[in-house]
Amino acid sequence: MVDSNRGFNVYLYMPSGHPEGVRIIEKSNWIGQGIAFPRTNHKEAQQRDELKNRGIYVLWEPGNLEASPRAYIGETDNLSNRLKQHEDKEFWTQAVAFTRKDQNLNKAHILYLEARLLQIAKEAKRCKLENSTQPQGTSLSESDKAEAELFLSDILICLPLIGINFFAKPSSYQDNAELLFLSAKGLKATGYEIPSGFVVKAGSASPKEETPSIH
Repeated sequence: MVDSNRGFNVYLYMPSGHPEGVRIIEKSNWIGQGIAFPRTNHKEAQQRDELKNRGIYVLWEPGNLEASPRAYIGETDNLSNRLKQHEDKEFWTQAVAFTRKDQNLNKAHILYLEARLLQIAKEAKRCKLENSTQPQGTSLSESDKAEAELFLSDILICLPLIGINFFAKPSSYQDNAELLFLSAKGLKATGYEIPSGFVVKAGSASPKEETPSIH
């Protein structure tokens, strides 16, 4: 979906001057825009016009060595009001929302985008989804579907820049990649590095218990 051979610019604007605070995301030749913020800056983000529109959003908690990231994907006619309703969800520490500058995303578009993002996340198998139901999306005309997919591809380009990598499937092994091997306690594992992390190949095994030297 993402053309890795096509150059582009992505602009991150920090209204408060803090790189870890509220960030406005824009991309060259894209009518869309995003707003990302940590939970601690939720009240500041609520004052932004970007959250007064219809759009889609992702709430997440970054993962670690012991657990995968946790995420919730949703859509709404009013991002500000909907995100306030999620204050009772304790797991999330980060949020990002996407809308269009011309406010021309209709309900059918965002329902489609929500369903597609959930589908992509499930296929990637790199996060634990907190959504209790799978939306059915909506029927779009051929032209509207093409437009929604184009908008989606730009969202997927922007997400890794704010630390979200769980929508991308692990890259297939390339012949020029360096394979790494691990052998311990009679168990063997093989893997290789990719830009977003490390891929362990099928058939690898490791001890259940960590050894002190791993740290």
